[in-house]
Amino acid sequence: MRLIAAITVVALSSTGCRSRSPQSAAAVRDDAPAGDAPAAAAEPEGDTTEAATGLSACQKQDDMWTKHLLPTAYKSLPALSAPGPLDIAIMTEQAFTAKSFSDGGDVIRPGRRKLVHTFGAVAKLTFDPSAGAAASGFTGFFKDGAKCMIGRFSVASKPSTDGMIPALALKFFADGDVPSVNLHLMHAIDAQAGHNFFQETFSNRPSAPTGAVTKVLSNLFFRGAKFFGAKDPTSNTLTIEHVAAHGPDGAPVAAPVAPFKITLQPLSTVNTFMKGNTVDTDFRRSLAQIAENTPLYEVFVSQDETPGTSIGRLVLTSPIVASRFGDESLWFQHNKLR
Repeated sequence: MRLIAAITVVALSSTGCRSRSPQSAAAVRDDAPAGDAPAAAAEPEGDTTEAATGLSACQKQDDMWTKHLLPTAYKSLPALSAPGPLDIAIMTEQAFTAKSFSDGGDVIRPGRRKLVHTFGAVAKLTFDPSAGAAASGFTGFFKDGAKCMIGRFSVASKPSTDGMIPALALKFFADGDVPSVNLHLMHAIDAQAGHNFFQETFSNRPSAPTGAVTKVLSNLFFRGAKFFGAKDPTSNTLTIEHVAAHGPDGAPVAAPVAPFKITLQPLSTVNTFMKGNTVDTDFRRSLAQIAENTPLYEVFVSQDETPGTSIGRLVLTSPIVASRFGDESLWFQHNKLR
């Protein structure tokens, strides 16, 4: 693996990649006065999942949004970056990468940091189910929807002149002493052509990598998944059975039924939103211009590789904000069946 890491470092270095640097705790959003900056790095210690608090799903969402994400919104956006030599070296350690699958909670464990998908923007979302949700026969959040979610829009690495690798992570909150349910969705492991965040569909089963660098990085996740004991360690496959196990009320489903695949189809209202973007357009600034209550995606589920049946829409319910806590501390578990 040292040889693989060395090859990857050379490839990344040739594209001007570098490791990220932690941002100042005093960072606030662009239009905020300096006095809005937090006095200290308000990073919770340990696994501070909201599951044990006994709050409602919406109280958990509000707590995360008002206490952690908004107070650390950036005044000046940090420059986008890509994994550097040290990051790749860390990722060669199987035990480290395996924690992407084993670590629960809503906050990253002390000592860890995001090595890919380092920078992004966060928002409150709702999943509004349609009649197709009940008719689909799937259970949990697939059937009941979710009124209180947090989403993180990110890019896997620094965009290139030709394109970028966008992704969306979703956190479904449930009532009571129930952990959040997380999803990671992408279109492909490789970069798309162009810089429109809403250009392609997102899925838990994105296209496999074909590029030299993305193949190496995917192999590191594959090895971490094998170390974790994943039934299917393939890097471009995440399971979604946990989303069917309970709904927003937290009550367990007696006989959960989950689809094989979930697909998010960008709606025309946002699909055209970033068509003119280039590598010089910061996707976080573009996202910040989208109005609250804008429907973003049509949600489809299926038992095969096709998009399948529509079960509702994912709707934006807040501004989309670039936040230090969202980049450095907010945690979304990757899900694999053992």
